[in-house]
Amino acid sequence: MSIDIDAESVCTLSFLGHYIGSSQPAALSAGHCMEADDDGFVEWSTDASGYPVRPLGQRDSMQPLGSWDVEIGEDSRRYGTEHVPEPAPIAEGRETDYSALSLEDGIGTDARIGGRYDVTTLAGPADLHAGMMVCKMGFRTKETCGPIISWNGSMVRTNLFSLTGDSGSPLYIKLGGNRVAALGILSGSPISDDGGTNDYVTDFALLEPVFSATGMRLGLQ
Repeated sequence: MSIDIDAESVCTLSFLGHYIGSSQPAALSAGHCMEADDDGFVEWSTDASGYPVRPLGQRDSMQPLGSWDVEIGEDSRRYGTEHVPEPAPIAEGRETDYSALSLEDGIGTDARIGGRYDVTTLAGPADLHAGMMVCKMGFRTKETCGPIISWNGSMVRTNLFSLTGDSGSPLYIKLGGNRVAALGILSGSPISDDGGTNDYVTDFALLEPVFSATGMRLGLQ
């Protein structure tokens, strides 16, 4: 689904989950999407035109691409009411690009990707190999798939199509039937020396280190 950040940018919501010790639904998106956010609130719309917008959730934390520090949401209910540790930054020298949100009470939730795929497990860098087929589900370009090109401990580069607005999309490995393994969060396409991008090369922040840093877990309690 698409999310609206202060009417400045539109991105895609990623995986749903929860924090350890909390039953409140939480979600992930790309960290760079929240750099335009001034008030810590994210909105969404059920209308195809994008209006009217409704409250979706509050930003708890984020670490945008190129930052070695975690930014904590000033209005986050999680850090104001729950006795939980603050998230650790992803280790210096490793890129990431995530934002974590606590969802508003009463928001109807469906943890399936696109209403189709059940997320049954979490995959990490140890599960990957060159040429492995992966897929993403984006607000802008829907489902596109392609092979893995390269990866390290926190990011993975793929040969699949994406456009502006797909940032935050969930990356997953199909396991058969309607089951998938959660893998990453869409960050963007690498920028060449002349400022151009290749829309068929897309980078994702791996979920495994993000979950470790934030204390999040897949699925709803």
